[in-house]
Amino acid sequence: MDFRPDQPSAPARGPRIVPTIAPGWFEKVLPVVESALNQLAEEFLAEPYRHRCEHSLHCEIYRLLTDTAELGDTIKVGREIVRPVQKEWPETGPSGGRRRRGNYDLVVLAPCPDAEIDRNVFLRGHVPPGVVIEVGLDYGVKHLQQDRAKVRASGVGASYLVHLARPTGGQQRAVEQEVTSLITAEASGGPKVLYASTSPRRWRPLGAPQVTAAP
Repeated sequence: MDFRPDQPSAPARGPRIVPTIAPGWFEKVLPVVESALNQLAEEFLAEPYRHRCEHSLHCEIYRLLTDTAELGDTIKVGREIVRPVQKEWPETGPSGGRRRRGNYDLVVLAPCPDAEIDRNVFLRGHVPPGVVIEVGLDYGVKHLQQDRAKVRASGVGASYLVHLARPTGGQQRAVEQEVTSLITAEASGGPKVLYASTSPRRWRPLGAPQVTAAP
């Protein structure tokens, strides 16, 4: 029976494919991803209520990524022609003690034209992405810690945590401490963190050594 896209994500026991990512792909894509995310943070600090909710931020990140020459075109994944940037991509395996897989907010897929991937495998999300992005808006530290555990369990090549906060959201003191811990862990391969808060005005763009006062 063919898979229907509206079916819930299957457990991890499905036919998971691990494609080979071409040499140089990460070196080409990651600067593009990081530039887009830093632009998002700058826009958020200037106009924090441009996007009412987190899902709108997902759409903005999708636009910023697909507006680039590197990620704006289609790619070949097995037999299918697809967009490299995908939203709500199933996790590589269940996380957080759940029996079924949840979804990543956004991912970037790498081209893999020679992989044995058919349509059902693609639709079930059994292709590990090259990049994972998790986003939080107006949350406290617990949400950031949960996202940290989620992407660490993914096993993908690169992962990013985006945490944005406004005065109407959760308390940020513990968040900044968690962000500092994440920055330290980046050197050993941990997920990279982007942080921006408008009250107090603090931020950590990707590539910066620490959290500082925002412009």
